[in-house]
Amino acid sequence: MIECYKRTLLVTFIVALIIGVTAIIYLEFSNVENPDIILQYTERITFVNKGNRAVDFGALHLDAFLNLEWQRPLLIEVSRNYTESSDRDGNPILIIPGPESLEPNKTFDVTVVWRVESFRRSIPYVTVEDSGDIEDIPEGYIRNYTKLISPWRSPSDMRLNTSIWVSTPYYNMTLRQVALQLKGEERNVLQIVINDLKWIAKYINYKSASPTYPIETARNGAGDCDDQSNLLIALLRMQGIPAFLMMGQIYVNKPNYASIEGMAMEGHLSYEVHYTVGHAWVMVYIPPWGWVPCDPVYALKMEPERAFTDAIVRSSITLIFKNVTGVGMGEEADYIGAFRRETERAKRENIYIQIIQEMKPVPKPICMALIDFLPFIICSEILCGIATVLVILMSDRERMKLLKPFGVEAIRCPYCGAINPADAIYCGQCGRRIRNQ
Repeated sequence: MIECYKRTLLVTFIVALIIGVTAIIYLEFSNVENPDIILQYTERITFVNKGNRAVDFGALHLDAFLNLEWQRPLLIEVSRNYTESSDRDGNPILIIPGPESLEPNKTFDVTVVWRVESFRRSIPYVTVEDSGDIEDIPEGYIRNYTKLISPWRSPSDMRLNTSIWVSTPYYNMTLRQVALQLKGEERNVLQIVINDLKWIAKYINYKSASPTYPIETARNGAGDCDDQSNLLIALLRMQGIPAFLMMGQIYVNKPNYASIEGMAMEGHLSYEVHYTVGHAWVMVYIPPWGWVPCDPVYALKMEPERAFTDAIVRSSITLIFKNVTGVGMGEEADYIGAFRRETERAKRENIYIQIIQEMKPVPKPICMALIDFLPFIICSEILCGIATVLVILMSDRERMKLLKPFGVEAIRCPYCGAINPADAIYCGQCGRRIRNQ
């Protein structure tokens, strides 16, 4: 019996040691920020001069991924010399020096590789009942994030007088008149945003195309993610609600996104994407939560709240590379105008651009991967240890039963617990007297 106890204690000690070591490892690494996913993003850009004369070229300015609570970017590779900088809105950029001029039939290309640790996002879910009023918005945010500058400013003489608006209550209105009518006397910030989302969901269809200004999107009755987002921002800013545009890249692990090709800039830009797609959405200030992502392309006529609940930025597969706020850049935030100017220049100078983008997940380092499974491992070790001890105890009990002579009662030693024959006077284990003669 003593041997049984020894074995049980030894097994218990070994199990406790294993559990203790595992727990120490878990406590040591639990404070390490553990990303939900690590994504590698590769972008290759090639410029070709197909004209018959040299054109001015200079340096390239490429967007870099933002370093946020949601993500931690690491620049892995740049195929050319570069310097890191930022624009006046605080967005990081890479400056790639190029030749002063690009000769006919010559090319210039650059490849950039990023590795981004993306974390779970603690983004609040909002309700109208808990939303604050316009008066609850800090004055500084109203001053900086409701400026009607490009790309959100609309000419006062442009109206919703196209054919799609003829039979609607908004025919011949300016965008400002629409914004004021949607707001009415409402003071609840979230309710105003929902009113705007219902209007966009009802009258604006999704259509992928070159970027358009808000008034153009409204007059056309169509636009893609950034077009609809900019339209919502324009309405919100005219209603006195702070808002800005956020841009990013999404990892899409679906067969139909394995390779997608397309054209833009009237044929002067060709793109090829692998398991990734660009996206844009609105960041709107809603008290008491603060800045909340709102994705108008997910809003439905009867469920506008889905613009908040289904916003793709809630998922760690979304990486952010730019905030278009206009706070520091002012009119330079007008990326739509810049895109159109570059298109005209490419047509005029016969410049062709090719962009290839690819995104894929990469394995986590072993220390990060273990953190995901350590709680399960510890629980499994505890259960296995308990089961092992129980098996030892049960097997020894069964063995003692088999050792006991059939039909002969046994007597237990009161000192060591050993089992002895019923007629024994001295214990066969410890030698002490266990009964009087």
